[in-house]
Amino acid sequence: MSPALASIFREFADASQTTLYLITTLPSITLMISALLTGLVVGKKIKYKTVVIIGSLLFIIGGVAPTFFHSSLEVILIFRAVFGFGCGMLVQLGNALVTGLFQGHKRTAYIGYGQLVADGIGVVVLLLCGFLAAIDWKYSFLIFFVGLVPLVFAFFLPEPEPVSHHAIEHKPASPEQKRENRSSIWLLSLFFLIGSMIIIPIQFNISIYFADKEVGGPALSGIAVSVYTLAGAVGGMVFGQCMKRLKKPLSLFFLTGATGAVLLLLGQDTFTLMLGAALCGFMFSTSMAYGYTLVGMKVSHSSAPMVFNILQICFNLGVFLCTYFLGLVGHLFGSVLYPHLMIATGFFLLITILFLFVNPIPTRNQVTTHGSEDLAQTP
Repeated sequence: MSPALASIFREFADASQTTLYLITTLPSITLMISALLTGLVVGKKIKYKTVVIIGSLLFIIGGVAPTFFHSSLEVILIFRAVFGFGCGMLVQLGNALVTGLFQGHKRTAYIGYGQLVADGIGVVVLLLCGFLAAIDWKYSFLIFFVGLVPLVFAFFLPEPEPVSHHAIEHKPASPEQKRENRSSIWLLSLFFLIGSMIIIPIQFNISIYFADKEVGGPALSGIAVSVYTLAGAVGGMVFGQCMKRLKKPLSLFFLTGATGAVLLLLGQDTFTLMLGAALCGFMFSTSMAYGYTLVGMKVSHSSAPMVFNILQICFNLGVFLCTYFLGLVGHLFGSVLYPHLMIATGFFLLITILFLFVNPIPTRNQVTTHGSEDLAQTP
């Protein structure tokens, strides 16, 4: 909704700025609630197909309705909450389905393709939303008719096979492996939370880097945001091959991000800043896909929806908290923009060095289908 925000703010100028920002933040809150609830029941008490149909309908109704019902800000916010709830039902089902339907390198490749599709659609949606908002801010909500795509595909959606069908390929986990897997998932969740607090502001601030360095204008800044997203799509496309051919892929991904952050920090021309944005976008997409792949290796497909949704909740919570994190950075250093890039560079280099010596990918006899059945019930 970013392209339409300025027009919406003008339309409801009497409302407080805090209330107006709920248009973008409220869906994140209801998304976290529905993601948690969905993870508890999908594939166990409710079929994937049913969840996709209900989630798509809520996504479309809550997303599109403000085009026609916009008499008050409160009405719009109610529909935005419904939209967020629908998003939460859908957001991680793709990864959960891939985990249940595929194994080995094919699973890794399809998780990468998921990132490719998500980033590619993100670029198209952003451009279309801007076009519709230029006509009238109310029309920007029509973009959420994109929810018709998963709604249609839901009727052809295969259900993952019962757990027993995978037993031949994977050994059941021992109690020690179960404890190790639980610890790995909670550490990964913490990583998603902290990582999103540090990484997401780079995406938000790309246009500000260009403006502060007086490189180009608003149009060029908009292109830079698209370059960030497109580089993420490229990352999703090559992720499977990176995982197959590289010994330390995560270190390479974060070294790429550290290089991009340094270029954004020191660059003074269009090419350098664009390259920095692209490298950061590549790192973001590939590191997310790596985390999802790790989950697929460590948990059973019946536990996967819950674990993926826990990661999504931690990620969204980190996005919410990044505002306060940036406020702390500003308080400590007197400014936010470049001190944050320095912190991000240090974080990326720390991860690069750490995973040169630590390999989080389990060996074949540690990969489990049954062994993490109780992950979702971990207190």
